[in-house]
Amino acid sequence: MPQVKIEDKEYDYDLLPDTAKKMMQNMQFVDTEIARLTSTVAVMQTARNSYFTALKESLAQSPVPLGSDTIKLG
Repeated sequence: MPQVKIEDKEYDYDLLPDTAKKMMQNMQFVDTEIARLTSTVAVMQTARNSYFTALKESLAQSPVPLGSDTIKLG
């Protein structure tokens, strides 16, 4: 029978109430989703950094005069 450890106490998984098993399944789903979203954020941050680098290179090659509106990126 599989054992689960929750806050330093071990439980026999098969003997847990169905509601406890469901909460554990829900927690596993949430943990998986958090990991997926964390990976997505890392990919998006990498893409943003690449776009920002390309923007800086583009501006260095062809400077645009500043107007009255300023957008700060960085």
